[in-house]
Amino acid sequence: MKKYDGLTTLPEIKIKINPELKNLELVEILIHEICHSFWPEKTEKEVKKFARTIVRILRELELLF
Repeated sequence: MKKYDGLTTLPEIKIKINPELKNLELVEILIHEICHSFWPEKTEKEVKKFARTIVRILRELELLF
């Protein structure tokens, strides 16, 4: 089986996250997969940039540690 960090299934929006992920990596992948579910037309690069930006902002606001 291929290793994954996250998978999104459409149209019912089911998200699977690699259970080995921890902390900020888990949060970033969760945001990433949520983005895929709402904006499936976005590229992997766009989704990755969005997720990383959200995590960075949350850290700057001290909402994530």
